[in-house]
Amino acid sequence: MLFAILASITIGIADAISKYAVSRLKTGRLMIISGSIQLLLNLTVFIVMKGHFPTGTLFVKVFFLQMISSAAYLVYIIALMYGPVSVLVAILSASSVFSVVLGRIVLHEIPTTLQYVAIALVIAGSIAISFEKRSGEAPVHSKKSIWLTFAILATVLWGVWAFLSKVILSEIKPYELTFFNSTLSPIFLLPYLIYSLKSEKDVKMTFKPVMAAIIFAVLVTTGLLLFYFAATKVPISLASPIFCTSPLYTAVVSAIFFRERLQKHQYVALVVIIGSLFLF
Repeated sequence: MLFAILASITIGIADAISKYAVSRLKTGRLMIISGSIQLLLNLTVFIVMKGHFPTGTLFVKVFFLQMISSAAYLVYIIALMYGPVSVLVAILSASSVFSVVLGRIVLHEIPTTLQYVAIALVIAGSIAISFEKRSGEAPVHSKKSIWLTFAILATVLWGVWAFLSKVILSEIKPYELTFFNSTLSPIFLLPYLIYSLKSEKDVKMTFKPVMAAIIFAVLVTTGLLLFYFAATKVPISLASPIFCTSPLYTAVVSAIFFRERLQKHQYVALVVIIGSLFLF
């Protein structure tokens, strides 16, 4: 459980840093820098730990898992084009619901009554703290049905990704899976990367944004590895909801370092999430 919490903290901090990096480098440059660093780090760990390449059906499973992960990311990006980011992130926070349901049905994971209460509170708190209406954020208008469809699809895909990660980790080491994720992801996301680089103008590669991108990559690599390790030790119905509390840490870090003020409901959600973690 500790590794799941550490994974959530790490990813939450990474998301906060990505806000600054994206505002300066745009998505394309951030993807190039962070993707390269993640690949280098994962390759280093893979070599040091003497990892093995998957073959046969295992390779097919890993390939399919990364397809789902990449599809979830692309659908998320498309949803951002049509609706407010705060509402979208709040909806995505419910992705662990699908991991919990699949874990219960397929893997026969049966949390205790107290853990079910904790799961429900964590999901509710994560949704609440993610929702932050900003004055400059565009409301959803005529494209609402399109936006909602992509938002729900991204949520389902992320939940399925977390569940399948648990299943595949019974056949592969966490550091092996992170390596293949960072290897296959650029291939699946290449069309979007090319589109981003062509459409983004006036991008300045200055020191601070580049360092932010590097730190972001290190944190994402660490967070994903921690999550995979946690998934090998505890039921996914517990690991996934805890992992999805990352918006809590994103909000806190953004408030401290980027002067973003928390709204009243976010303080309540913060207390709910922290209190719920003790119920696990």
